[in-house]
Amino acid sequence: MIEENNINVLMVTIPLRDDSAGFRPLGPLSIMKHLRNEGFGEVDLYDIDYHRPSFEDAVAKALEYKPDILGISAVVSTSYEYTKMLSQKRFVKLKKKVLNYSRF
Repeated sequence: MIEENNINVLMVTIPLRDDSAGFRPLGPLSIMKHLRNEGFGEVDLYDIDYHRPSFEDAVAKALEYKPDILGISAVVSTSYEYTKMLSQKRFVKLKKKVLNYSRF
């Protein structure tokens, strides 16, 4: 475990299809639990796939969190363009971009 720190992490899910996938994002939730156990500061989830905001609203909401690390969980085969556009945005205080690639 690292010393408790003030690194704030925001995990986001990306829309998979036209409709919400309808299941809990287990990959990001598992990573969030591990980061909390390791002493990270705020660790939050913004489930874009569930909430379905416009791209601009999703970016604005992510900016409100002011993350130090933005974790993007996506099925790249169905959401490549969205993931690419989001990863190229500049976030306040953003120090790293982290791509969570999960296989089931």
